[in-house]
Amino acid sequence: MEIKKSAPAPRKRLIKIYENENNYEKALKLSLEGEKIIDYDPDFSVETVQILVFLKKYEEAKKMALERLNKFPNNSALLFLYSYASFLLGQIEEAELYCEKSLSADKQNVDSVILLSEIMLRQHKIKDSFEILQKGLYFNPNDPRIMAKIAELSKSFSE
Repeated sequence: MEIKKSAPAPRKRLIKIYENENNYEKALKLSLEGEKIIDYDPDFSVETVQILVFLKKYEEAKKMALERLNKFPNNSALLFLYSYASFLLGQIEEAELYCEKSLSADKQNVDSVILLSEIMLRQHKIKDSFEILQKGLYFNPNDPRIMAKIAELSKSFSE
């Protein structure tokens, strides 16, 4: 499929199609091309790093996220992806730092709320984990993922 070089929307749709087909290598190629052609759009940067995480290339994802954070320093999604890759590599302190930065950039980032809660649990800080979820629920009332994590934590408290 031929796409116009300067048109970001069709490129983004095609990337999503490839991702849905689990064809991450093609999606990554398109995303990297999109970044070169349309450098004002942080979506391609987020997409590139996210695909690397899907491919389990965590170190490369972190490196690319840091490079892109120089251009988009307050992008909550990039900060989250850096944090998530760090978490998956067992780099808990770094994951916590970048997850907190992600939430500073966007208090409604549910992925960051849940990840920071998991980071606290990994450090045996159950009370902190619960408080993070409660605060996340304040900014995202009735979010099913946050409510499920609160229920899960509450159940572990009662056992």
